[in-house]
Parts: sequence; structure tokens; C-alpha cells
Amino acid sequence: MYDIFDRENWLKDQWENTNFGDKRINKRIAQLAEKILKKPHASLPNQLENWSDLKAAYRLLNNPKVDIENIQAQHRKNVLEKASQSNNPVLFIQDTSDLDYSNRSNGQDILGPIGHQHSSGVFIHTSLSLEVGESPSILGIASQIPWIRERKEPYSKSETRAQRKKRDTEALYWQKTLEKIGNPPPGKLWVSVGDRGNDIFSFLDYCSKNNWYFLVRTNQDRCVTLENGLSLNLKQYVRSLPIEGNRSFFLRGRNGIAARNVHMNVSWGKVLIGIPKGSYKGTTLCPVETTLIRCWENKPDGLEWILTTNLPVINIADALQKIDWYVLRWAIEEYHKCLKTGCAIEKRQMRTRKGLISMLAILGILATKILETKFIFKSTKNALAKKTIPLLFLKIICRRYKANMSSITLKDFWRMVANLGGFIGRKSDGDPGWQTLWKGWLRLLDMSAGAELLITCG
Repeated sequence: MYDIFDRENWLKDQWENTNFGDKRINKRIAQLAEKILKKPHASLPNQLENWSDLKAAYRLLNNPKVDIENIQAQHRKNVLEKASQSNNPVLFIQDTSDLDYSNRSNGQDILGPIGHQHSSGVFIHTSLSLEVGESPSILGIASQIPWIRERKEPYSKSETRAQRKKRDTEALYWQKTLEKIGNPPPGKLWVSVGDRGNDIFSFLDYCSKNNWYFLVRTNQDRCVTLENGLSLNLKQYVRSLPIEGNRSFFLRGRNGIAARNVHMNVSWGKVLIGIPKGSYKGTTLCPVETTLIRCWENKPDGLEWILTTNLPVINIADALQKIDWYVLRWAIEEYHKCLKTGCAIEKRQMRTRKGLISMLAILGILATKILETKFIFKSTKNALAKKTIPLLFLKIICRRYKANMSSITLKDFWRMVANLGGFIGRKSDGDPGWQTLWKGWLRLLDMSAGAELLITCG
């Protein structure tokens, strides 16, 4: 978990064995990533500071041998090796986000629409891998697929419906992600987690046939068949189930709604989801056996989640476990926020599409390192910091905040690191977020570098 202290070796692990066809590129990518990681939110000229390094970086990002597949290949390999070796469940949380470059002077020329025709940007579909043990921890990016929409319809009016069906659609990126990752190893519990955009029947069918477990929030009110043979609409059935238990948890604020504690009722039932009529005529898809889990507030306009999964749900403990796993979906949203805010990907001024995607590939990996600080804080308990934290870092923090090195806990240490990054720590503030943790961490690195220099100089 604490490889955050070993930044040099971590960067080396991401690119040392990548096959770019030129070993010099491996070293240059790692050097560029190290400079970016020191000031991830800054512009590339500010990160590199001199003209010759900046020109070399632009040449590197536009090199034909450098693309997102090569840049992220070793990182993804490391992630899947960790997932294969883990004895705990591993979640592969999927989501799509858009990067808006509408305000760029040349954005209209090299990119595509992300909303209406006058907007311009890139879409990225990411699978973030989390190991669920005593506390969740980030393994990294299992897959990341960027794509750019065409401004014109890719088919003519003369194209038949059958021909249109053969074309790939954006909905297939959920399945393409699992195809890219590959099937789970025997005996391993790998779960693909997705929101309502992931409620696609062909995706559920693919998971069932390829040893993947899925945990998806439903969006479609499909026709389902019960164990007694009766057919009902999905929502009609699941809302008729009796309450089997409850779960309380903290709900993050979003879209102008304040964060709050919620108390949810829980019920579940096993069904068979049939093949949607008309949509998949002539395909080899089969009905999918799933369990529906309903989690809802017992008040008007209260929160309601209806989850579908092919994981076994036998009792209330199983149902609550799946709900807790879905709650962890917030990590992918925080990851995209790290990419946009912490790494300022939408402010990059690349003049070519290739250069922009190459920069996205590097920042996509670095964003996992930034988000890791949040998970480290959440996983820390009352263990003594001196057993884990390097001595120099501990001395600096304790001297800065007049703390006792012998008694300071890990949670206290990371809270003080967040204080360095601007976290005030009022009672109403709750726990620090990744932004203050990361800013404080960068300040601590600078302070430790200065201290080491003084020690060397005597």
C-alpha cells in the first residue's frame, strides 16, 4: 500500500519493460511522467521549465511509436497480475467521461462533438481496478479507451437496418473493456461494476458466458420471469418484495445536493431476464439468470437503487455486501475528477489529436497515484505511524505540528499532511479529500528534499 513513498521505483515499474521499439523512449516517458507528477495540475511548459525539454516532450508525445496502448501496456499488465494474485474480490469499476475542449482555438479541427454540435472534446471509457479486502485499495487502470465522435452521421440513408446493426456502437465499450482485460483466472472473483449506462442486455449475456460477475444498476424496466414461471415487469416485481434488512451509509454530495447519511431498506429476488424482443433478433444471446437487489429510502422522492447481479445472494449478508461494493463506484467518479482537476487534462494545449491522446495516456496512470492518497487515508486506523512512515517524513510532520513521534497514529499523520495542503479540519469538514491530501503530500516531498540537502551539506 505504501509504495507512494517510493515514487522513483513506481514510475520505473510503469514503463521499464514497455516495448516501444526503442529503449530510449521507455526512459524518456518515465522522466516526463516524473516531472509531471511533481506538479500534475500545472501546464507542460511550467512542468518542464526549459524550452529544449518542452520541445523534446512534444516530439515524444507525437512519436508514431508512442500511443495509448504502448504507454499503458505495462501498467495494465501490473494491475492484472496483482488482481490475479489477490485472494480477495477485485472490482473492475467502469464508467465513461467526456473531456471538454470547446474553448480551444483548434479544438474544433482535431476533436469531435461531446454534447451538441458546437461542443468539442474526447470521450474516455475507463475500468478502475479495486481490491476489496479489510479495506479497499486501488490497483490501477485495467483498461482505458478514448474515442472521438464523428461530426457527421457515419452511415447514409441508403444503409439498411441490418447493416447499421453490424456497426459498433458506443454501448459496446462496456463489453470491449472486458474483452480487452480478458476472462478472469479460475477461482478468482472479478466483478464488473457499472451504473445505469451499463444496463445493456448483450453485456449481461457476455459476462454470463465468459465467467465474469457483474453488478449493474438497472435502467431498463424489462420483462422478467420469476422462479414460479410468472412474468412481470422488473420494477413492478422488485418493488413488491418484502423488506429483508437495512443499511445506513454516508452518501456523497453531487449535482447541488448536499452530502448526507441515508438509511436504506433492502430486499432481493431471483429472476430470469429474457431476450428483449426485436433488438437482438437472429443473435446467439440467451436469457440471463440474475438476482435483483433493491435498496431504497422509505420516504417520497427518496433514493432508490435497483441492482442486478449474477453473484450469489442467499441471505441479507450477501445482499449488503453487494450494496457496499456498489457504493465503492464513487471511486471512478473521483478518478475522473483527479484527471480533470488534479492533472488538468482539459487545459492541455496539444495541437494534434495524437499528442493529446498520448498525454491523456500518461496522466491516466498518474491520476491513480493521486487518488491513492485518499484510499490510504481511509484505510488507516489507530496503528502507530512510526511503524510505517519513513523517519524523515515523520520528523518533519511532528516538528511542524508539535506532535509526539512515539504516539502519533497513521490517521493523525495523514490528516496533518492534508493540513499542509490546505485542509482546515473543522468539525463540519469531515475527512480530507484527495486534493488537499495530494497538495500536502507534494509539500512534504519538497520539505523532505530540502532537509536531505541540508543533511548532505552538513
